[in-house]
Amino acid sequence: MFEITQPAVQQIAEYFKGKEFDVDGFKFIVNTEFLEKAQPIKVDFQMYGFKLDCGMDFGPGCTSCSTEGSCCA
Repeated sequence: MFEITQPAVQQIAEYFKGKEFDVDGFKFIVNTEFLEKAQPIKVDFQMYGFKLDCGMDFGPGCTSCSTEGSCCA
């Protein structure tokens, strides 16, 4: 069972106000400050799962495997 009170619903609605995006019938919630820094954001699906791309530079990446932003090891 999952229950949420009306005061909780009101607080959640206020917090997420203006942070929702509808795309093809799905609702996505993105922090507006993050969106300003990260846009454009692209969500794709490839053979092994989802791939997220954005306009942020995460640094040089891993020196052993050339993964950008973080190491796969």
